[in-house]
Amino acid sequence: MSGKDLYKLKHSQQDMFVADIVDARLKDDLHTMEHQIYNLSTKKLVVPFRYEHNGNVFEVKPSTDGIPFIGDKDILIYCASQLAAAINKKKTPKRTIRLSVHSYLITTNRGKGGKGYIDFVDSLDRLYGTHIKTDIQTNNERIIEPFRIIENYKIIEKTKNASRDKKGAVTVDITLSKWQYNAILAGELLTLNKDYFRLRSPINKALYLHARKHCGHQGKYNISLDKLKKKIGIRSELKEFRRHIRAVCVKGAILEYEINHDPEKDRVTFYNTSKKGLVAKSKDMLEAIDKDLIKNMTSDCIISKEEIDRAENVYKKLIKEGADELIARNIRDKMLRKD
Repeated sequence: MSGKDLYKLKHSQQDMFVADIVDARLKDDLHTMEHQIYNLSTKKLVVPFRYEHNGNVFEVKPSTDGIPFIGDKDILIYCASQLAAAINKKKTPKRTIRLSVHSYLITTNRGKGGKGYIDFVDSLDRLYGTHIKTDIQTNNERIIEPFRIIENYKIIEKTKNASRDKKGAVTVDITLSKWQYNAILAGELLTLNKDYFRLRSPINKALYLHARKHCGHQGKYNISLDKLKKKIGIRSELKEFRRHIRAVCVKGAILEYEINHDPEKDRVTFYNTSKKGLVAKSKDMLEAIDKDLIKNMTSDCIISKEEIDRAENVYKKLIKEGADELIARNIRDKMLRKD
């Protein structure tokens, strides 16, 4: 490539971190996993909004380019992953990171055609144009002033077919906000599933990030549907979100988290697909079966409540003393039968 195809190099190698760690594990910051500020719709949103939860506040003011889509956040995840990998190698990376758009497109499971390079710049414009004001600390530093999601970006090398209004980028320098940079330096990050970038639904991406933050490696985690709607940033009606959750329950897990919806309580439970999650789910299923059994027996007047309580107490005592659960259940069931 000739020199006239490149912008003048305005940064020395010491001023930035070059993103070239191929085995970097995916990382996201805890704070935007906890408080979802991205657009989960496919439609452009330009209306400012305020998000408040448990005393923490986010004020989001987009430019005319609109609030960033959750897919735009992939750029920040990619940058955080690269910087975290460098820190693990005992390096102290700079806040400005130079990356190859080609490598980014491959890592994030995007198309490598010309549109991908143009879409990348559109994502940068939305991230750069959106101002955030929050009182949430990162690395024990509270920055209560408006800041851009990314402080700045500079196209170092553009695509050959770049037009004046659509500047497809090949190489870019991105300066992260001090707020996110501090979170990365402090290790306020969580590792994401390597297939995160393969998730197609914006809502499922948000659900996964919420589950990863709150369920993590635990067996299960539950939350009311209304509160979940607020926390992941759903702006549609609750009934539409409920319909989506039910569809997810039918289809199965979102990566390593299975989702269950209790229609009576209108609560959502996330189960880790690990052994811990399987045990937690099995216990919940047994408890539900037990409740139904006792409810039916009581309603049909097959057995008195006192006899039910006595059988339950025997069961609990056997379990406490270390008896096999199957044996304890059989003993309890025999006490509840009236053959």
